[in-house]
Amino acid sequence: MKKFYSGLLIFLIGAGNWQGKYGHATDIQSLPVKAVRDTVHTYTLYFTIDDGPLEGTPYIDSVFREEKVPADLFLVGSHVYQDELFTDYLKKLRKNKWFEFDNHSYTHANEDYNFYYAHPKIVLHDMERNQDSLHFNNTICRMPARNMWRIAGKRFDDGFSGSSSANLLKRKGYQVIGWDLEWEADSLNRPVQSPDSLFHQLKRAFYDEESFVPGHVVLLCHDWMFTNASAKKELENFIRLVKEDKEIRFEWLKKYPLYKKKK
Repeated sequence: MKKFYSGLLIFLIGAGNWQGKYGHATDIQSLPVKAVRDTVHTYTLYFTIDDGPLEGTPYIDSVFREEKVPADLFLVGSHVYQDELFTDYLKKLRKNKWFEFDNHSYTHANEDYNFYYAHPKIVLHDMERNQDSLHFNNTICRMPARNMWRIAGKRFDDGFSGSSSANLLKRKGYQVIGWDLEWEADSLNRPVQSPDSLFHQLKRAFYDEESFVPGHVVLLCHDWMFTNASAKKELENFIRLVKEDKEIRFEWLKKYPLYKKKK
């Protein structure tokens, strides 16, 4: 586990440099998208949690069972099989009807992102290995430590290496999904924003249309942020703030307007 956590700093530096403004991207193709709205809710939140199963998994599982809202978990295959405890965690997660599961690679690049993304075929093999190991029922994937999108003819690059890998994944049938807003973590893996602060960021992202598809915000956070009762409470509080707002609904990524169901 020490090696895994040593890679978090690399990830956080890279993620922190991304400004979340799609209009500033150097590699983006605009595609008119009609936002999907219902008669009650104006906005849709897609809650996504990366890197599990890890120590935060039992807390996350408990919160979403209690709050009864959908979420997508981007799983790393090597974590599942490195410890019997984590293997057992995944078995329990699969019994939680509020979760969908998506591909986040088998190795998480072994935290060597420069080497990993310099070899797109390695990236593809890593995603395929994870698909074969965990048997996802969709073609959604998220690249380790990269906020890149390749879905339905629409694309975004975050300015870091990996564009060629994203292109290859798209050609091989994957729908590469990044994120619009991140619940950040500090050097001790604790949530940075308070639930109130994150909620205000979310509302601003909706109102200012600062998302890949206006009206739809994909939120990123990580399993390793929620490893104690205090962090679990922050997760509960944020979810409850969103639930109380009648303009926002939770959904799974399979309901994202650009998503195409696996044939």
